[in-house]
Amino acid sequence: DYVVVFEEDTAERLVSLVKPTIYAKGGDYGHGGVYLPETRIVEANGGKVVVLPFHYNHSTTGIVETIIQRYCPGDSQVGPGGGSEPRP
Repeated sequence: DYVVVFEEDTAERLVSLVKPTIYAKGGDYGHGGVYLPETRIVEANGGKVVVLPFHYNHSTTGIVETIIQRYCPGDSQVGPGGGSEPRP
């Protein structure tokens, strides 16, 4: 399993390097992953795209922010979403 921070707008380059067997996305992406730019790369490498059910008010960003608040209080090196920008 991997969780990776990347700067690009899509994960296409990263997915082509990692070649995941299963590429999971949140339900807010809809359409079963058909329109995700990463889908063609995952499938070309024999992988499968899985879109998980959408759960309102639950997101990876929210989970990361909770972890930061609980375990890195006052750490100005870690911003919202896990980036390196300072938190407000």
